[in-house]
Amino acid sequence: MIKVLHLMTASEKNRGVGGAETLLLSITEKMSKEDIGFIIAYTSGGMLTDDFKKAGAEVVQFDTASQIDLPAVFKLVKLIKSRNIDIVHSHQLRYDFLGSIAARISKTPFIFTRHQSLSDYPIKRFKKAIFLNVDRLITVRSADKIAAVSKFIAADLIRNEWVPAERIEVIYSGLDLKKYNKEVRVGNIRKEFSIDPRAPLIGTVGRINIEKAHDLFLKAAAEVIKAAPDARFIIAGDGPLRENQEKLSEELGLKSKVIFTGYRRDIPEIIADLNIFALSSLTESLGIVNLEAMAMGKPVVSFDVGGVSELVADKETGLLVPPRDAVTFAGAIIGLIRDKGKAKNMGLAGRRRVEENFTLDATVKKYHELYNSIAEGGQKQ
Repeated sequence: MIKVLHLMTASEKNRGVGGAETLLLSITEKMSKEDIGFIIAYTSGGMLTDDFKKAGAEVVQFDTASQIDLPAVFKLVKLIKSRNIDIVHSHQLRYDFLGSIAARISKTPFIFTRHQSLSDYPIKRFKKAIFLNVDRLITVRSADKIAAVSKFIAADLIRNEWVPAERIEVIYSGLDLKKYNKEVRVGNIRKEFSIDPRAPLIGTVGRINIEKAHDLFLKAAAEVIKAAPDARFIIAGDGPLRENQEKLSEELGLKSKVIFTGYRRDIPEIIADLNIFALSSLTESLGIVNLEAMAMGKPVVSFDVGGVSELVADKETGLLVPPRDAVTFAGAIIGLIRDKGKAKNMGLAGRRRVEENFTLDATVKKYHELYNSIAEGGQKQ
């Protein structure tokens, strides 16, 4: 058996679950435990702790005090040795750095999945320059292989972190389509929040933080209401900026039009009741929530950022608009509200695209092959 130590931190101080956490849980649930053993070093109190355990993984409490928490490194070294770990696999930026050092000290193969562009990260330029240099000189050099969640991320690693292309494997984050099908109950969400079954319902899902730019979603909603007064909006998720966005919603006169659901686990049911899915993110390595919407047969309106266009085929499965342009964003939504036939056809095309290109089975197969290739002799260049 190949023992893989996964390094995973909880998102937004446990005010939500990020895409990296969700992906790791899906892989843990799907991958055979007969030849791959999962040990997950996870933040204490992490929202998916019980889910990881139920999926058959051993969960070890692991917390860090800072980006350069050296005591945490030696805690990892001890864990690697005590569990006879074969591969260390990190899933987030902070743990990429700490994990790379621990793996090097313990002489254990190291890989990481890059879920976001460090060069595109919304932090101050000076701090970003430091992070990039540390990532280039330590994390990247220590990695036997890097899994990029999109071609956009792969290109970013090559261009900005000087990673040789042969050391990168693009592995899309696929979905378990059994969770996104026609059997998902329709109508529950509208009933729960007293939304008229006939009202156009536009929704988004994600952590409420600066990257997701919910302020632009709300500004677009204010424009949509002018053309479609009966439209309603759902924001599913939680995060550090929730109170700010709720306040903005009131300032825009949308208090009775927008529902903030908080963190939810029933994402397929929420999407099932939508007419249109809209994503206002200003940075996305892939945009997995767009994929979820497509799997549920919903047309997507999204800013054309990062790797989003690798999922959403513009004018075929949805509409891509220039970043930060809330007016054009609103116009795309209004167009789909008015043309129900077009919206339906985009949704159907989206489902087909997911079935053909973005399944969890394909994702798991690629990670399984990667673990085997590393265990059999390593890929370090």
